[in-house]
Amino acid sequence: MSTERTGSRVMTGVRCLLALVLVGMAYGAEPRVAIALVDGVASESGDTALFRLTRSGDADSALSVDIALSGSAVAGNDYQDPGATVAFAAGVHSTDLLIRPLDDRLDEGDTPETVIVELQAGSGYILGDTRSAMASIADNDTAGLVLGELSGPTREADGSATPQTVTVALSCQPSDDVVVNLDSSDASEAVVDTDLDAGYQQETTLFFTAGNWSTPQSVQVFAVDDDYDDGNVPFRIRASVASDAPAIEYRGVPVASIGGTCEDDDTAGVVVPQATIVVHEDAHEDATYANHF
Repeated sequence: MSTERTGSRVMTGVRCLLALVLVGMAYGAEPRVAIALVDGVASESGDTALFRLTRSGDADSALSVDIALSGSAVAGNDYQDPGATVAFAAGVHSTDLLIRPLDDRLDEGDTPETVIVELQAGSGYILGDTRSAMASIADNDTAGLVLGELSGPTREADGSATPQTVTVALSCQPSDDVVVNLDSSDASEAVVDTDLDAGYQQETTLFFTAGNWSTPQSVQVFAVDDDYDDGNVPFRIRASVASDAPAIEYRGVPVASIGGTCEDDDTAGVVVPQATIVVHEDAHEDATYANHF
């Protein structure tokens, strides 16, 4: 047998083998699956993150790909749980996975939480080179104090008989208890009392928990009835969080305040009491007159 004939047969065998490999790849080989990040910035305000899974090779049949979720965000708490699999419909080479954040009422800080989607080995496919991708979820809550408006005018004439009220609540759910202190910027014009029993009790503290944080609590505001004609004097009711509050995210939040005016009921003037004048008509006889002012 000549060398030329032997070489020809070898080349023919190689071509046949290659053809069989190509046919197998086209019709029998498992598809290769990869993942890519399309939109990696989500937020509790409604923005979603988008991952895209692709498969190369055979796409004739439906395919279910296993995934694992990790990161600082927790499925079911911080975003809707998408499940443990992603499905490809028959004839489809790509499919999308949406991460939908849940709008909680917690101040989770300025650092976004992360969501990592990682492809897992499974039946009917092989893993490609890109097996994981990461997105972030931005928070939309800020710890703070919310004050309502004064319920009405603050008048010296009302004194302690008719106090006005202002409400206080928290802006988001605390991780622990929060102690709020109240005071007046000018205690000579108005004072506060968190005890709603009759009269001025001199209580100045409110307590909030994870259960009542959004329920406004009332604070009484009493005018101080002085004896001075000092006009209508402005003041502010101030609310501040105790520096050692158990809820760490509430420590150091700005002081919240609401303005009011103490309406005076005094008028400057001269009061002359009733007097009696004695007039002597002569050295021996007195006459008496009464004067009134």
